[in-house]
Amino acid sequence: MFGLLLGAACAHPAPELRSSPAAQARPVVAPLSASAGSRTLEPPPPPSLLLFAQVREERGRAWKQEWNLVIAEALEDVGQPLLEDDKVPAEEVRALCPRYFQASREEKKAFWALLFAAIARLESGFDPENTFMEPRPLRTLSVGLLQLSYGDQERHAGCSLEPMEANITDPAVNLRCGVAILRNQLAARNTLFPRRYYYWSVLTRKREHIERDFVQHRGQLGFCQPSDSIR
Repeated sequence: MFGLLLGAACAHPAPELRSSPAAQARPVVAPLSASAGSRTLEPPPPPSLLLFAQVREERGRAWKQEWNLVIAEALEDVGQPLLEDDKVPAEEVRALCPRYFQASREEKKAFWALLFAAIARLESGFDPENTFMEPRPLRTLSVGLLQLSYGDQERHAGCSLEPMEANITDPAVNLRCGVAILRNQLAARNTLFPRRYYYWSVLTRKREHIERDFVQHRGQLGFCQPSDSIR
């Protein structure tokens, strides 16, 4: 991929992997039930759609709100290090979202969902069926919202691509795998925008485009606003 909006794809060199410990999700304890008379454990409530930015269309294609929920779920499952303050590049994150480190856990999920939307705009134009044949020497087929390739599941734990099921165009599978890849990128490089390719070349070659896209939508994320803009 060389920065084109549609049909663009990413260079996929073999990543540098380093394991990152995942934080334990904290269950929510439900109040005492009058009928049962005992406490029961409930899973964390789903994030409200109101937390997420409404992303502008790309050539008539929409970024669907359900994709934000997929990313939010993946963050709790395979991407928990992205929600841990000491495992993200503070300077880069703060440049995009000045008050990120004062945000709640659910708000942080909206930050990452918007960042993935900015990546997907350049990679696929929000087209889950988009495909691109990488030039030599890679010669691999990049597919889907985040332009992934079969074989990524062997390098990124939590990536559930299955060639026999041809599930790479499934947005839920594609985005979940993307969360796992970014988790490994931060573990290996500690940067959102590596100088040398890690996976998505747009993070190296099109940083300004991604930052501009993010900032254009940042106003919808109240927790991201600079302190001097809050009245």
